[in-house]
Amino acid sequence: MSTYSNRGAFEAWVYLPQTTGVTSVELKVGNDASAYYSGTATKQYDGTPFELGWNFVSILVEEMDITGTLDVYGIGEYLSVKVSYSDTMEDREGFRLGGVLWQEEERTRNFRAYVEDFNVSSRHYDITRADFQLYVFAYEGIAESTGDYNIMGSSGESTATYVDEVEFDGTYTPLPRFTIDITAATNVSKITLANITTGDSVDITRTYAAGDRVVIDTDNREVLVNGVAVDYDNVLPRFILGENDIQVSIATTGLETIDELTQDSNLTGEV
Repeated sequence: MSTYSNRGAFEAWVYLPQTTGVTSVELKVGNDASAYYSGTATKQYDGTPFELGWNFVSILVEEMDITGTLDVYGIGEYLSVKVSYSDTMEDREGFRLGGVLWQEEERTRNFRAYVEDFNVSSRHYDITRADFQLYVFAYEGIAESTGDYNIMGSSGESTATYVDEVEFDGTYTPLPRFTIDITAATNVSKITLANITTGDSVDITRTYAAGDRVVIDTDNREVLVNGVAVDYDNVLPRFILGENDIQVSIATTGLETIDELTQDSNLTGEV
């Protein structure tokens, strides 16, 4: 928390034995009963109403109130969950808390998943400590990035070839988008983007002028020049998780300057 300040969200699993009359779930997380974050959820994380059984609530830290003086290095020593209800609620037992966690919301997203299969090994010495296999099904498929993130940048390049190294995290095949701004050009006729690591390259042949912007989008499988789709030669480069050696080359008879900016539009994993 000391690193992320007021970013992210506190999230919790709350079991409700009845939903009639339930109006909200209040979550307090902090150091003690005099110093804590507090916030209220009136629905589940995805906007659906509370339901009988387990509910997952998420409250953004930036929207939570702060009571007392917080020690960010001791967050989590104090937890409180309160279920508020109207007079239509019956006397009930069985309310449960399944856990509280903090999640970085800028680069993650929650998806509903369902247990598809659950197998417990019969070879164990203690029923509370057994090997198991759990299979979950997420019908919404692949989790896409919640935003664009710069992973490589350079400006004022005036050489015919620019080489750099980028590293992709996550578990999903990287599909980056490259943006090249040409600030000055003399007889520039071709720009080539190559991934030396995979051996792939793409050529965009045309007459370039100062002010042109070239976007090489491997996610949408297209090349744009000044916002208009254009033809290209060879193939759009593949990229792998981990380190990739990138090379940008230009064919020209004069001096040129390019600004290069790389953004990855899909870095998150498969669920």
